[in-house]
Amino acid sequence: MPLESLLTEIALASSLFISRRTRIMSSPAQESIAFAPFGLGEIYWRAMSPFGLLPSVTRLSMYALKVPHPTRQHYVSTMLIIQGLCRTWIRDRFTGQTLMKGAKFLQQVDTIRLQRPPNIHPVSYISGMQRAPFRFKIAERLPMAEDGSDPRLRELYPSMCLGALHWQPLTGKVSMQPYVLYTLTARVRVKTTGLQDSQPSTTRAIAIMPRVPARPPIYTGAFPEEYSLRSVARVRTHLCGRRIGTLELSADEPQPINLMDSSPRSSTIVVLRLSFEPARKVLGHAIEPYTWGFRIRTRLQRRVFYTTRSFDEEPTLVDARRKQYVGLHTHVLQSEEREYLELPWRIGHTAPNGTILSANEQLSSWLLMIPIMFTTKKSLIPSCLTAAVAVRYSVLLDVRVIGPWTLPAPLEIPLQVTRDSQRTGEDSENGCSEATEPPPDYRRRVY
Repeated sequence: MPLESLLTEIALASSLFISRRTRIMSSPAQESIAFAPFGLGEIYWRAMSPFGLLPSVTRLSMYALKVPHPTRQHYVSTMLIIQGLCRTWIRDRFTGQTLMKGAKFLQQVDTIRLQRPPNIHPVSYISGMQRAPFRFKIAERLPMAEDGSDPRLRELYPSMCLGALHWQPLTGKVSMQPYVLYTLTARVRVKTTGLQDSQPSTTRAIAIMPRVPARPPIYTGAFPEEYSLRSVARVRTHLCGRRIGTLELSADEPQPINLMDSSPRSSTIVVLRLSFEPARKVLGHAIEPYTWGFRIRTRLQRRVFYTTRSFDEEPTLVDARRKQYVGLHTHVLQSEEREYLELPWRIGHTAPNGTILSANEQLSSWLLMIPIMFTTKKSLIPSCLTAAVAVRYSVLLDVRVIGPWTLPAPLEIPLQVTRDSQRTGEDSENGCSEATEPPPDYRRRVY
């Protein structure tokens, strides 16, 4: 096994913070952690959530301590701690030094105190065990300043482990680009007459995906060099043939993809608009694109921006190129290609309802709209903007004409990926988001 792969496995194993006395129950319906506080018994907890992902409101069930001498005076105090931390790192392109940032952004504590074991039925398969259910609610918004000077709130980080791994052998800490981890710790204090107090504890890593609602359409003018909603290509009879016209392609940001919908795969519709304008020199010839087809390749691209400082607003490609403390990972997650034939072109001098817009039919453009269904998996990380991480998605369209020859005409369209149990909004007539445009200097800030 290569050394790099071995170090990666060791680092990931050490990052889970699982006690050596941990054991997993055989039942697939529950995930459990067990430990034995000086041989008296065991504690179990389980997270009831599909796919191992916990929403922002988490319900857990914990089993209290087994007491071997119920006649003695004793009490059990159980402290539950949920912590969230984010670690990022980047290598300085000039000095080669490793810039690192680690911050704890969430810590919530809850305590369960039992004077004596409750008079309830013990768990059938564990003799003497008492069940103490509880509910742990994780905040959806986090205060930006610990001293309370800034009343604004910021978003909760979704769990993620992306990018290259950096392991510190001395501390055992694992950092990635970025590495967002949540842990749940159960710490039990046992006080028994005549015996020394004991405070055993156990910790387990959990994944949390908070609720992420849909936001207004992205103003692409605030992100130079990142999006391209319009493209123009010259059309020729063949590679070395004469030019017969110009093909213009455009699209708007589609409706967000909601990972919480009930369908097996999340989907949205990208509406591609095409306009063909014949060249003036060949107006004497009838150029009708009815026989044309299109081969369209659709790809889902994810950009992850991370920093060893803090983001004040949405980062851009220019920031990633110029600022040493900002890094960027770009990945194409999926790709598919489809052909569209026998398309319903219409001449531009006539409206869809039959109204004549221009008397000169030859000077009008040919118009076409192609709805492209785009589906994704449910395992995506939602689009987010936090103090250390920003995740954005886009749809890449590569359009080729079947028939005449054209140069490639790529489009890059922003796409929002959300996790929202509520409806994201009504679809417009053509399946796209409404064309609302914020002010030109709009760039969403971290709040």
